[in-house]
Amino acid sequence: MKTKSILSELRYGGNTLTKRQILLLGAIIGVIFFLICFGTASLDVTVDAWIIEGHIERDITCDYASWINYRNSEWGWPLGVNKNMGYPYGNAIAVSGSGSAPVLAIILKAFNSVLPETFQLYGWWMLLCYLLQGMSAALLGSLFTKRAVSLAAISALFTASPILGERAFRHITLCIHYLILFGLYLYIQNSRGNSKGQWWKYVILTSVALTTFPYFYPILVAIIAASLLQTVRRPGGIRRIVGYAISNTTIPFALAWICGLFYSKTSAAREGYGVYSMNLNQPINPVSYKGIIWSRILKERPLVLAQYDGFNYLGFGILAALIVLPIACIVIWRRDVFKKTLPVVRRHWILMLVLLGFTAYAVTNWAFFDEIELWNFRLPAIVGYVTGFFRSSGRIFYGTYYFLFLLVVAVVCRLCRKKEGLACLLLILILAVQLWDVSSGFQWKHDYFSQEHSDATEYDTELMDYVGNNCEKLIFLDKVNYNFHELSVKLAKYGLITNANASPLEEIYGADEYVQQTISQLEYGNAEPNTAYIITNEELFLQLTKSTKGILVPISDANFNMLVPLADDLPDSAATVPDN
Repeated sequence: MKTKSILSELRYGGNTLTKRQILLLGAIIGVIFFLICFGTASLDVTVDAWIIEGHIERDITCDYASWINYRNSEWGWPLGVNKNMGYPYGNAIAVSGSGSAPVLAIILKAFNSVLPETFQLYGWWMLLCYLLQGMSAALLGSLFTKRAVSLAAISALFTASPILGERAFRHITLCIHYLILFGLYLYIQNSRGNSKGQWWKYVILTSVALTTFPYFYPILVAIIAASLLQTVRRPGGIRRIVGYAISNTTIPFALAWICGLFYSKTSAAREGYGVYSMNLNQPINPVSYKGIIWSRILKERPLVLAQYDGFNYLGFGILAALIVLPIACIVIWRRDVFKKTLPVVRRHWILMLVLLGFTAYAVTNWAFFDEIELWNFRLPAIVGYVTGFFRSSGRIFYGTYYFLFLLVVAVVCRLCRKKEGLACLLLILILAVQLWDVSSGFQWKHDYFSQEHSDATEYDTELMDYVGNNCEKLIFLDKVNYNFHELSVKLAKYGLITNANASPLEEIYGADEYVQQTISQLEYGNAEPNTAYIITNEELFLQLTKSTKGILVPISDANFNMLVPLADDLPDSAATVPDN
């Protein structure tokens, strides 16, 4: 009886669901998928060894250091300014990363006194991202079917997105892909004449985007623009456009300012547009950063420049559907194929132009397929300045990427409108092929979180313990090292204030001038109280050793030359530089 009931469910597509049930179904699928792929190891907020060891690359370690420093720093204004790094100016967590969304970091900082000494929220943040990915996908799918099994398959298809899985625990603030799905849902609702109360929903989406990871903001704004222009001729259309433009600019930008996104002393890196681009092979290229392969079927294709950041593999299930479904439309509809598709094109031509714009921006003015250069032209200075805001342009393709997923779902449901059981079976087949194909990448992720990780680093030395226990500041006197990963976490856990940054992508105005002023003061024998200095330049180290004699003690170990305040408990293992 049970088997018959399951077969019946598949045949008829299952019972229709309410909107609340649809959201719950998607949430459950998102959570289950997360637990299967990543397990529960990351959900222990007091364990951070897997972060310090680094996941694929060291960006996650930099973000974690930024969060620790921010929670230990004094409150400032804007609220998202971290005074413990980039001394004496501070930096902005909205630019350098915070280990979570800046808004969440600000809220958690308010409860810092009750948080455990070691506290990371990466696992719970990613669980939330997958939960919302499942919810938004199920909601988007409900525009085409209300059947439970079909919606479950659609939700799982979007949740198993390779680009989401590839970024998971590597760039956690870049995992808010659900914003695009919610944006597409509102777009389609508006195209069908149901735009009631949408303005505040869009405001929430754009606010979350700009205060979490700004790359999603232009994607959402473009979708909003396509939605509004599509219905501009409706009564009050111009008024709606003006209202949406004002509300989706002022509110998100005000919140971003509070988070420090526009902090006057800091600026994100702007170079690299055309280098961190999307190779035209990347929708069919399963290789991601560090050579991780996301397909059991397709082979790795070559990349050039820094195009590893443009990873946009669609998955073989989606790719096969994008080839087979148009053929099926021609066979089934025959002479009616244009009659059935042209109205859709006319209705959504603005969105299609937007999607082409996403693709063009992602490919950039320097385009390749594999290693073959297709075009390369110089951009006007003003255009280059603007494009520099979103230099890792391959990420802008995310809007087009998820539309292609949606297109597959929409065509399957449209072709099988009178045979919902068949639609359900087709969606399950596409999902099965997709999961098998991309499971190689998720297997790598699963294996990483199944291993034991150590928080030991090369900086666990007596010298660093001495500095951490006896000093308040640690100042780098050469070109400030922006890329010091594990050391940044070590300093943050000691609560040391430093002029270095956790992020390699942030510039602090005046940082080099501060270093030069500090060197000049030390040359006159003036040192800041309770401050240690790191110097990699041997000549400068010997010079300052003489000028600060009697004030600071020159010490070297395997990692650094340092000038430290005099104290009785100098580490025995550190070599004191002899007096020349």
